[in-house]
Amino acid sequence: MPLLNNQLRVTSCELVKPAVTIVKDADGKYNFKSAERKSTIGQPGSAFGLNDLKLSNGVLVYLDKKTGEKTEFRDFNLAVKDLSIEGTS
Repeated sequence: MPLLNNQLRVTSCELVKPAVTIVKDADGKYNFKSAERKSTIGQPGSAFGLNDLKLSNGVLVYLDKKTGEKTEFRDFNLAVKDLSIEGTS
């Protein structure tokens, strides 16, 4: 039924060997922030949820371009149950 209402429901997701890089530029802005956000409240699919999210053997790199600091985490594992993100304006 969700697909008939233009909704996609994913109940679980597993990422093996994900590589994530987070960069903070000299102005203090992160590479994952967008300048403009559009409201999705009341639109189909505006909320997101997962019963299970698993990350295994991951790499996370944090780079601060203002200070030049680099932090790296290797071979990390993460398991999250009942993740829910509501649409925001």
